[in-house]
Amino acid sequence: MNKNNLIERNTIIANSFVWNKVIAVTGALGSGKTEFTISLARALANN
Repeated sequence: MNKNNLIERNTIIANSFVWNKVIAVTGALGSGKTEFTISLARALANN
């Protein structure tokens, strides 16, 4: 999966939830936490 597809998929995931509270992103080293949190921030900024 290339980086653009990963960001697009993460953005879809981020937009599919209602985020009312603090969000803690956890996971193993190399699991994609940074990419997910960047996508989440971009999705929340668009709302």
